[in-house]
Amino acid sequence: MNKTTYLTLLVLLLSIAVFANTNSQNTSNQETQSSTIQRVRVDFVTPLGYTRHLLLGFTSDNSATDDVDYGYDALNIENLPDDLSWRINDQNYIIQGVGEFDISKQYPLGMFLSNSGEIQIALNSLENFETEIDVYVYDSYLNTFTSINDSNYINSLYSGEYLNRYHITFTNDLSLINFANSSAQLSIDEFGLESASIRYIKNTSQINVDTQNSTTINSLKVYSINGQLLFEKQNIFSSSFKTTINNIQSSTVIVQIENNNKASLSKLLLVH
Repeated sequence: MNKTTYLTLLVLLLSIAVFANTNSQNTSNQETQSSTIQRVRVDFVTPLGYTRHLLLGFTSDNSATDDVDYGYDALNIENLPDDLSWRINDQNYIIQGVGEFDISKQYPLGMFLSNSGEIQIALNSLENFETEIDVYVYDSYLNTFTSINDSNYINSLYSGEYLNRYHITFTNDLSLINFANSSAQLSIDEFGLESASIRYIKNTSQINVDTQNSTTINSLKVYSINGQLLFEKQNIFSSSFKTTINNIQSSTVIVQIENNNKASLSKLLLVH
């Protein structure tokens, strides 16, 4: 099998079957239904260079929903070392059919990595849209949007599960996105981060974190503006601390702290 794809033939067959009429209708009715479906095809490139193909389909007559719909959604039944799936009701899908296109909607992704390394999320194609739409990868940990219309989202990640962190959105205006029933955005007030401050001390090349004793910080991560992990400190277990960061070439970085409730706070800092 070609290294750059996981079961391409299976996905193509499922793409046809999923959006065919599940009732016994004639061929012309099936073709009419198919023409009303707008498709967003997304590719995930694993640290080992394999590609997972995902499909998101919008039904103009709202014949599908954001929940599981028989005949429109296809479960991910594989157990691959590195993978990306749509997340519906805490399960993994490679094809998701939803209602009509809505710019306020967001669609969560679940990433599972056995191998650390560089990953990519790419827009493969848009189908049946009268005008091109904007497609973004939203990183809820860093609160960043990356357009994938013309270039891929690229990041270096450690092995592990990344649930409710990455989403596909169609706007980069956070105020327009509906995160109802999603755990993408944890309340910093609820989990004790409302008093936290994150500062960079230039003369000592240190990041100073102080939560005013409101919570205990477990980890700190420093990312480039493009989402690449530059520095990480784990097992801090303190409400205030300083850590030195050296050899970071970026002049602007995103610093993310996470407490023992898994709530996180991110801040943009100038470090040069």
